[in-house]
Amino acid sequence: MFLSILLSTIGGAIFFVSIVWTAASELGGASSVSLVLSFQALPLIITAPFAGLFVDKREKRKVLFWASFIDGLALVFMTLLLHVGVLNVWMLCIIIFVQQFLASFAGPAGSAFIPLIVKDEDLSKANSIVTSASMLAQLIGLGVGGIIVASLGVKGAVALNAALFIISALFALFITYKEEISKHVVDTTVLHGIKDGFKYAWKKVEVKWLIFLEIALDFFGLALFAVLPVMAKDVLKVGAQGYGVLQTMSSIGSLMCGLAMAFLPEVKRKYLAMTVANVTLGVIFSLIGLSTSSVIVAMLLFIFGLLVGYDNIIISLILQRVTDKDYRGRVFSFRSMLDNIIRPLGYIFLNLMLLILSMKQVVVTYGIVISIIGLGYLLIPYFTNKELSKADSCNSGQEIGDVSK
Repeated sequence: MFLSILLSTIGGAIFFVSIVWTAASELGGASSVSLVLSFQALPLIITAPFAGLFVDKREKRKVLFWASFIDGLALVFMTLLLHVGVLNVWMLCIIIFVQQFLASFAGPAGSAFIPLIVKDEDLSKANSIVTSASMLAQLIGLGVGGIIVASLGVKGAVALNAALFIISALFALFITYKEEISKHVVDTTVLHGIKDGFKYAWKKVEVKWLIFLEIALDFFGLALFAVLPVMAKDVLKVGAQGYGVLQTMSSIGSLMCGLAMAFLPEVKRKYLAMTVANVTLGVIFSLIGLSTSSVIVAMLLFIFGLLVGYDNIIISLILQRVTDKDYRGRVFSFRSMLDNIIRPLGYIFLNLMLLILSMKQVVVTYGIVISIIGLGYLLIPYFTNKELSKADSCNSGQEIGDVSK
């Protein structure tokens, strides 16, 4: 599975560089880039509820195989279009849509797959390894993507991506495990299954609050990467090359976090640790806004990446453990859908804030808000215990009623 994720993510990163370069240089410039990128989030929002139910109904390994394999075939088709010289921006948008449509199935399938192939005590390490593989692949793909496009041309780069996705699909077939899918999940209708999934996620206290706090943190936290290019140019005075280094530092931090957690013992008091991590994350965020040194900002971004990586690993771990296996696909799909909805809203809100406050004031304020939101993780055990006590009371009342009969 490690190799499958590594290859598909490298392919995805190289493909991202390829499509942006194609759109910018051959298909109309900045307006084409904007149009193409807008097609990335759309399928993940539209198909997420259906994709989650589809994943719950089927063997996860087969979903991963077909998603990567069809992805590879779509890129073979794009290579042919480039070869005959008929690719236009709308064809590229359709290919992007198909890729992201497939990703809406592969993402939840991968997250639901991990608890099925590793023991519970190894789940933290498995998630850490998967995160490390994903971050390493992104660093490799984005790092060499431009070199590959320059060396092989766009057509050669896309053909290479197609090969990586198809090989990734083949690796998925070699994973051996046993999976039993409940009959009531297989037999459920689409509308009932989606409704049941939403109802389950809403009633499950830990699931609901973990997803809610995560999207709230993303709403404010992702603003950093929107203002970072401006900071690099106007405040830090480092230029495009320096910006590239700064952008990479958070990814390196997340990679290091994943590697460290793969070897360290699992943290017991997870919600306390997540609270400390996110309060610290907010402080780091504010310090980045106050700093005028590129070296200090680079160090802060590395720590930022460490903390974000830790947060993502622990959230995935808890969701995998507390979610019934029959609902994991839908829960992870809902998580992805809400995250993709909240991102553009966060960017719109950021633009409104920048009309009122300076960039430094916005970043510092956002950091304070992130720290306050981070305190919310302390409340999850309280709400969980309250829900369990309520359930126990209902069960006790029912038993007394049965005895009286």
